[in-house]
Amino acid sequence: MHHPSYVSRGSAVGIILAASDISGPTVLGNLPDSVVKRMALPERVTKVQATNEVMFHLAGQKNDELRRDTATYQWFGKCARGVVANPNALLAGRSTQTYQIIGRVEPPGARWPSIRYLRLLLKYVPSSQAPSGTPEIWLQTMVAHTPSTIKSYLRKAVIVCT
Repeated sequence: MHHPSYVSRGSAVGIILAASDISGPTVLGNLPDSVVKRMALPERVTKVQATNEVMFHLAGQKNDELRRDTATYQWFGKCARGVVANPNALLAGRSTQTYQIIGRVEPPGARWPSIRYLRLLLKYVPSSQAPSGTPEIWLQTMVAHTPSTIKSYLRKAVIVCT
């Protein structure tokens, strides 16, 4: 007998995928040339891709109510596409071949009025390491921010669009 609040791993996976705007390999869009030039990648690549692993990363965050609210998963996917197409800022990631882009976003709803930014963590994969044989950029995760929580990132970033 299952407790009513119990959700099995299989049904949790189904819920996440059903709520997600990113399912399977997904092209989020192309980075603007101005951003790609600032990234100074050794190979030309603009297309940003994601897999549904990104959505499981969101679901795995235990201390963030927004990430646990599957109703926001469509918002995350839609906003990620907008940030890729029109980022406001770029900064280096924590490890080599990683980057972060930041974009302004509309809040995901009345429950989250202070969310105004989305930070995307991207990883460049050189053609020599990519299964496709061509250079790739993959979305690793997404982090929603308020104006106060984004300040430290914007201080380190290069503003690329206004």
